[in-house]
Amino acid sequence: MAPSAPECLAGWTTRGNRPEFDLVTGVSTGALTAPFAFLGPRYDDALKKVFTESTTSDIAIARAGERTARRGSLASNAPLAKVVAYYVNDAFLKEVAAEYMKRTKAPHRHHQSRCAAPG
Repeated sequence: MAPSAPECLAGWTTRGNRPEFDLVTGVSTGALTAPFAFLGPRYDDALKKVFTESTTSDIAIARAGERTARRGSLASNAPLAKVVAYYVNDAFLKEVAAEYMKRTKAPHRHHQSRCAAPG
């Protein structure tokens, strides 16, 4: 089984060969992972916590019956919004912006990484 993104990033950090990313993107859980990966190893523990300690009730609340039909979905993602807001606050966004500005002033490194299982 391939390692999860948090495991992959932590494995690189542990081995000392974690790349510094110029650009990160993601969809779904990758969208949550991307800014943590961009900011580097100091966020490994927070990212691991989000992925390993979150329960279903931290992510979604099931809707039943008529509410499902009116809302068009089986669950509300309101709990996930709270998790994201806890980590992705104004200070975090300012840190992403500052890191971006720092990196865009440096010569660009074109680096494509594949994650190998930590260990």
